[in-house]
Amino acid sequence: MKGRGVRVIKVDDVKSVTPDAPSKDHFVIVDAVDCCEQDKTDARPMEKKPSVAFDKLLQAVALGNTDEDVFTSIAGRLARMEHRITKTDDQAIIKASGGHFLKDLSRRLVEAVNPDRQEERARQQFGTDKPTEQQMAKAAAALLQEAAKPFQDPKLRELLIDIKKKNELTIDHVSQDQVIEAGFSAEALARAKAIVQSVHQDTQG
Repeated sequence: MKGRGVRVIKVDDVKSVTPDAPSKDHFVIVDAVDCCEQDKTDARPMEKKPSVAFDKLLQAVALGNTDEDVFTSIAGRLARMEHRITKTDDQAIIKASGGHFLKDLSRRLVEAVNPDRQEERARQQFGTDKPTEQQMAKAAAALLQEAAKPFQDPKLRELLIDIKKKNELTIDHVSQDQVIEAGFSAEALARAKAIVQSVHQDTQG
């Protein structure tokens, strides 16, 4: 079931079963029959700074901030944007970023803070199977700088902010719905009777 959960699905296919969902950006597995021996916990999300505005995060990276939580938060938001943007927006991002797709920008941020990728980079950079802490630090710094470089361009930052605003879904937690009418639907009742009669005729035939 975990394998099924991580499968990608087209936006149109998602909306065909869940009309109010803009895209598939997470999944939940309910172990109703106790198949797993491990505790059932929600996986740790990449979004570590949900209260910080997207433009503030981008600005922080542009100014040299290489904090892991900042990088993963930006990567998570870019990953969600990937399934909502148009081809025109994607091409604009490629042009503004110097040839990077949106998913590439997100992936590079995640890999930059990944210890395994940092160690791999250190082994390649210094030609050793067991890099020292100092070598690891230099390799990590290089990965972080490379991942952050596209975001130092204000044109790319402004483009990403505009695209996100255009495609994001606003959820209103303040306003309350008001009941306009309550009662049985005559139209729904008629449809139900028609279905029953149709089934009855089929079984009689």
